[in-house]
Amino acid sequence: MGHGAPDALEDHGRVESLGEALTTRKRVKIQYRKPGANDATEREVDPYGLFLRRGAWYLVAFDHRTREVRLFRLSPIAAAVANTQNPSPPHLPLPPTLHLPALPRSPPRP
Repeated sequence: MGHGAPDALEDHGRVESLGEALTTRKRVKIQYRKPGANDATEREVDPYGLFLRRGAWYLVAFDHRTREVRLFRLSPIAAAVANTQNPSPPHLPLPPTLHLPALPRSPPRP
């Protein structure tokens, strides 16, 4: 996929499902294909925020595989399924040290 507005339009469904997981504070299983990789990997993430940068959507989330807060571009996410068990109360507390405005202005390069 190229950069720009078409990415943002194609990511609409992922933005909606991840936005719902953010609103309800639910963990999400994603199928994510890193740039240049042949196969997608399944990851469990705790979503902290979504943002649009230069026509592409990004997810800020704690990745349980790497145990780090990561930026995921939405276009390589093939599937995103929120945990529907225990729908309330929300089970994802925001880390006290996470400050979304402090994130880099440009996402890291792969």
